[in-house]
Amino acid sequence: MIRVANKDDLPALVSIWYEASVEAHDFIPASFWQSQKTNMQEVYLPGADTWVYYQDGRLAGFICHHQGFIPALFVDKAYQSQGIGQQLLTFLKTQYPVLSLAVYAKNSAAHRFYQRHGFVETQRKGCEHSGEEEVHMHWHQA
Repeated sequence: MIRVANKDDLPALVSIWYEASVEAHDFIPASFWQSQKTNMQEVYLPGADTWVYYQDGRLAGFICHHQGFIPALFVDKAYQSQGIGQQLLTFLKTQYPVLSLAVYAKNSAAHRFYQRHGFVETQRKGCEHSGEEEVHMHWHQA
């Protein structure tokens, strides 16, 4: 089930984000992600429109939207490779006709995931927070 996130979801969302970020981005020190936890809970998540995927009585993943941009799509490790990310992305595509995002170039699995779902690369540039190269991607409804 996909529903709008609420403030009670924030601790679980931050936990999913942190664990997935550390695993998917092993080229960035875990201390970087640790240093971002407070901002994630107090600034980034509350400042975005966020939907959660709820399964088996718990939050399995989430997606955020902010001004045409997808700043976050994360799935709990226990629920990965079950189509939850695809369902969240498909849901968001029904809400907005144009979407953009950035994914780390070294995160080839995520890059391929977005390509499979119709996103095309528009540019590459360094991330202002981590210094790692990001691939900026765009999708629009046909």
